[in-house]
Amino acid sequence: MISVAEALRAVIAKLPRLASETVPLATARGRVLTADVIASRSLPHFDNSAMDGYAARSSELPAVLPLVGVAAAGAPLAGAVTERSCVRIYTGAPVPPGLDTVVIQEDVQIEGDQIALPASATGDNIRRTAEDVAAGDRVLTAGTRLSAWELGVLAALGIGEVAVSRAPRVAVIATGDELVAVGTVPAAGQLVASSTYALCALIEELGGTAT
Repeated sequence: MISVAEALRAVIAKLPRLASETVPLATARGRVLTADVIASRSLPHFDNSAMDGYAARSSELPAVLPLVGVAAAGAPLAGAVTERSCVRIYTGAPVPPGLDTVVIQEDVQIEGDQIALPASATGDNIRRTAEDVAAGDRVLTAGTRLSAWELGVLAALGIGEVAVSRAPRVAVIATGDELVAVGTVPAAGQLVASSTYALCALIEELGGTAT
């Protein structure tokens, strides 16, 4: 007599490896990667603000500085920022070149177009380029089952298709003279073939196709 774990290993060892196929990201949930995923670009791919606030040079703070522009997500500030000045910046906006810190809006005092900013260290409230993923990183490995988290990462990297194992097709056959179909009132000695539905659901949950 062997254990269940040993029996499973013996069965799996004899199963042929399923062929690989390329599928759209939108239909890849639950599928298993057949190749490593290497990042072709960094995440984020530019320095951006992690908070709504004011971007400035840390070496010039604390100070009262004139406001010279606005940087918003999708609308970066054009041109250079002069010394001893600051920029209104919103979450996700690119940090203008030359500026190296963001003071959150709750910590400043506004006096017309003059902004009183406290001391703030280099890099404060800034998400740096490649902080999450660097170009060339191995992001996911072959054999990974794709969940919502992995799909989000792939989408952020601009990957619209992935190579995955073909979904296994599993035939489910319920046998037994005592079995009757769902919806049938079982007579004495009969049972409803309920296991078929449970097994098919488990197969679908694991990425297979039940027939």
